[in-house]
Amino acid sequence: MRIALVHASSAALQAVTAAVTQQGEHELLWSARDGGDAIRRASEVAPELLLLDVSIANPDSAEVTRRIIVRSPCTIVLLADRPHAQTALIYEAMGAGAVDVTTCPVVDEAGRLVASEPLLAKLRTMAKMLGHGHRPHSARAPGPQRAAAPNHKLIAIGASTGGPQALFKILSGLPPALEVPIVIVQHVDSEFSTGLASWLQDASGRRVELARSGSRAEPGAVLLAASNDHLVLTARGTFAYTVEPRELPYRPSVDVLFASLAEHWPAPAVAVLLTGMGRDGARGMKRLKDAGWYTIAQDESSSVVFGMPKAAIELGAVEHVAALPAMAEAIARACT
Repeated sequence: MRIALVHASSAALQAVTAAVTQQGEHELLWSARDGGDAIRRASEVAPELLLLDVSIANPDSAEVTRRIIVRSPCTIVLLADRPHAQTALIYEAMGAGAVDVTTCPVVDEAGRLVASEPLLAKLRTMAKMLGHGHRPHSARAPGPQRAAAPNHKLIAIGASTGGPQALFKILSGLPPALEVPIVIVQHVDSEFSTGLASWLQDASGRRVELARSGSRAEPGAVLLAASNDHLVLTARGTFAYTVEPRELPYRPSVDVLFASLAEHWPAPAVAVLLTGMGRDGARGMKRLKDAGWYTIAQDESSSVVFGMPKAAIELGAVEHVAALPAMAEAIARACT
């Protein structure tokens, strides 16, 4: 991949540069120390992937993301040095269009690269997403049996690029009296899922919890996928995590969750596919629509990236297309 790097710290620039270039698979085009320089450099030489310090200034990471997405479109991954202290910055920038977030490696006193594996793993995932040596496989959900029946409705949501802000607007816009359980897959590393759940709860006023193995879809609860493995509904009506399919670049996968709901949820409910890069969720949503679910996709004008909703629409998986400001009303109407 052709990669650019933006970080205020010279030590971080050194560490990330070493990690990016150590295996010879990627080309580092340029690096910058502040937001304004990053915007200018991106307009001159656009990378495929931009690694962006979430604490960058002049302007901040959210504004850098907004401007580069419009002027020099590329995939943006955030670098966080202190994930738990940077939650607001992370999800504001992801709402502006950053695809994902990972931790930043360091160089120790002996000059050795330390803690580089999270970044290297993220680079492998991004390479697959951008089509470097990867052909997508169809998602499969495990388990041949049908679930024991919960007797309430469900809202299932999948999101990626720009998803955190979209999720906030939907959760805060749903009527407080709507006690339908909600289950969400947002493409984000497990290290950052706790911060996302906390941020969504504080911002929306709804109870947001990480989905655990054995969790059930209870009225009023919002369950967020919490692992880099795939969240699925089991035949017992509880949620669990599975490593299969291993080959999918999207972890957790919306397709895998949706396919398991089509297999095990006993009655048609509501599925929503929001802004995001790629095609994850389209095949799973088609299975849900074929099973009688009401399916809603975000429209192009309000999507940060129209890839996932567009793929579902083209597949004939979508009953209703809604702009983000109207999405909460559309979901609530479908649940009544």
